[in-house]
Amino acid sequence: AEIGEIVIGDKIGRENDQEIIYYNSVGMGIEDVAIATRVYRTAQEKGIGTKLIYW
Repeated sequence: AEIGEIVIGDKIGRENDQEIIYYNSVGMGIEDVAIATRVYRTAQEKGIGTKLIYW
């Protein structure tokens, strides 16, 4: 199964405890930044989320 199929519930991740899951994350970091920005802005618009204080 591919990660997208598991996330949307079309397939299960493991069928038993003996199976090992291997995930190879590939792609460009800029894609991660673009998605994170979209999620952040949507959360701001909806007034949801948790503010984290780093220091």
